[in-house]
Amino acid sequence: MTPPPQRAERRAHQAGHTSSDLREAFVDWVDANYAPRDPVETDTVEIGGRVIPIRWLLGQLWQCTDCLPVAACQALAIPQGSTYAVAVRKVAADLREGDEQ
Repeated sequence: MTPPPQRAERRAHQAGHTSSDLREAFVDWVDANYAPRDPVETDTVEIGGRVIPIRWLLGQLWQCTDCLPVAACQALAIPQGSTYAVAVRKVAADLREGDEQ
């Protein structure tokens, strides 16, 4: 597995707007893991040809103020117009809950 991007690149995604490739990867992961059909339940995501742990991606989007697409909000059962920050906090809580079981 290829390691996550360097520390300086990670800091660039800590507040406000986050790059579209990270946002798209998260939406794709939500679609695969939270859709009503059989979920994939994977803890990795592909970004730019690299396989990255989903928890790393959650950290990159933790303070992202961009609005999540409506379908992803519905899949996560969060209000329409929620930000990526709201979404990743819900996913992180769900993953922690899954870890405790």
